[in-house]
Amino acid sequence: MINANYIFLPLTAFVISILVNKFLLLYLHRKGVLDVPNERSSHKDPTPRGGGIGIVLGVSISALAYAAISADIRVFIIVLISFIIGLVGWIDDVKKGLHTGLRIAIQFICSVSIIYFLNPIDLLPLPLPLHIHMYYYGIIISIIWLMGITNIFNFLDGIDGYAGLQGFIGGLILSIITWGSAISIIGLLIAMACAGFLLFNWHPARIFMGDVGSSFLGFLFASLPFYFKDHPGSEIRSNVFFATAIFLWFFLLDGTFTIFRRIFKKEKIWKAHRSHLYQRLVISGMSHSEVVLTISFFYTLLILALLFYFCQPGHIIIQWPILIIGFILFLFYIFYTLYRERKAGININKEER
Repeated sequence: MINANYIFLPLTAFVISILVNKFLLLYLHRKGVLDVPNERSSHKDPTPRGGGIGIVLGVSISALAYAAISADIRVFIIVLISFIIGLVGWIDDVKKGLHTGLRIAIQFICSVSIIYFLNPIDLLPLPLPLHIHMYYYGIIISIIWLMGITNIFNFLDGIDGYAGLQGFIGGLILSIITWGSAISIIGLLIAMACAGFLLFNWHPARIFMGDVGSSFLGFLFASLPFYFKDHPGSEIRSNVFFATAIFLWFFLLDGTFTIFRRIFKKEKIWKAHRSHLYQRLVISGMSHSEVVLTISFFYTLLILALLFYFCQPGHIIIQWPILIIGFILFLFYIFYTLYRERKAGININKEER
């Protein structure tokens, strides 16, 4: 029998997300909190930003209710610290100009807090022979993981429906992988809150997620694997870290690939641009929804591989085949982008100037 928490709490997150976004459509227009398009934008009309607060409130209220009911302090810590990250994003969305150094400093403090309360990464969540003890280096790796995913998720929120669908997929897969645990319920809360938001954000979007939603989701996804503790004969923590990287695969690799590509070209990586692969597909003539559905197709293939290798005896994720499939699919993604650009006669170097 399914626990009632698996039904009522996700439904609550879904309803809160919808109601908050209905309110925001009027409030943000009245306050002038609009994302005005410029030469680097992928949209044409001024659109309210900050709709991700519906996701933040939907997930946070429902998750904190679960933490109170179950007296789960670890869930409380993760959600509370993630809420702080979202709140900083909301301030930036409304004020549009929060100093980058201050945001990074707050992210660093929040990351250290997660590590302090829930312990750093001990085992590198990669297949043998790379599955090694990190010792004190685990603290550095943990900070890079938390801050890296937070900012990459923020970078990749650039077209209608993309970050929202990533949140929905990530929450659903996280719930399946950790079924029966507290994190399984949190995964469903994320999925349903993102589903409510997508009703307003699917192309053509009536509202944008903003930093409040993208930074909150990125930090929350990065933090949730820390909930688990490894026990002798069990590596559930490493499995969840690995699974998180896989269901964020195209976000993480697109962000990392673009950062290194811009460094190689001696460009300022913090400067606004349109050189992520998904942005290049939009420039090539694809609609936002076509790009999102194309990437979702690649995700479907990779996640099927993840679930297949997760369903082995003992639920031990067999990692090498998944990594190989992931890199092959990402190469297809790159080549498909180059094909679209060539077909449209686009010179990406000129577009970036």
